[in-house]
Amino acid sequence: MPLTLDIPPHERQVITQACHLSGMSIDEFIRQQAYQNALTMINNNNTWQVNAQDMQAIMTELANPSKPNETMKALLKEGAELC
Repeated sequence: MPLTLDIPPHERQVITQACHLSGMSIDEFIRQQAYQNALTMINNNNTWQVNAQDMQAIMTELANPSKPNETMKALLKEGAELC
């Protein structure tokens, strides 16, 4: 599938210089950079990072879960109805 990009002259000059330094064509360079940026964005939005204190709190709650209150029961029922 062809892709057309309108690249301003200054950006094109910078990209062209980077291509010469990397030994890649413009197509290869843009494809590689777009792919790497896409992977980074996906990983950053699918991963949680917590500190040691928060991790301990999560692990404690998982090991000793609280009984569901009325709000939690309503949310679970609502979620089940969506499925």
